[in-house]
Amino acid sequence: MRIGPPQNANLAPRVLLAKRPDLLGDWQRAVLGSNLAAVADEAADELLDEEPPAPGTWVAGADARIEQSVRAHRARVEGLPDPFLPLALGDRQARAKERVIWENARVMVIEDVFVSRPKVLVVPKTPASFPTDLGRAALDEIAQVCAEAADVLAKIYSSPPFSVWINPPNFLSVKQLHVHIAAPRGFAWSQDKAQRERQTNRVFGLLGGELALRLAPL
Repeated sequence: MRIGPPQNANLAPRVLLAKRPDLLGDWQRAVLGSNLAAVADEAADELLDEEPPAPGTWVAGADARIEQSVRAHRARVEGLPDPFLPLALGDRQARAKERVIWENARVMVIEDVFVSRPKVLVVPKTPASFPTDLGRAALDEIAQVCAEAADVLAKIYSSPPFSVWINPPNFLSVKQLHVHIAAPRGFAWSQDKAQRERQTNRVFGLLGGELALRLAPL
């Protein structure tokens, strides 16, 4: 298993407009059951019984089924804890416990501390539980932040692309919408606490600095 980033990580050439993920489309397909196991970070053991729609395709009644799923889960999701709101509001106590890697007035990138591999979360500061709660401009900005963050992390690790996804409603455990960006399987932090802290400081320091350059106009 590969531990930590290479010592001579090279972020050049700089990519100003990395390819944006189709956050809404991928989430819609996840709601319908397409690639559910992968989108849910391998939390599901099997796909739905029906054949999932292929990427780039749509199925009859899809919009109604997605709306039905959102309605069915909204009350539960909106009653869940929201650990991101205090961060968005700049609460000092909350920020002392979490690492905000990059932010502007509308979006923030934070460390996901509950996993053993390199992983960040991209979180809109506008209250929202589902992608459909936001307008196209907000989703486009979030997607661009995700694209740049995933691109930088893959360059730091000289790795295959990092995975980018939003969990479908039935997998949500917090109230606020957030996007996952995770390293491929086989990349992991050290289990030694001091070494992991050095690794995370270096990786997220590089990530924050590069995002500040790439996303300055946003």
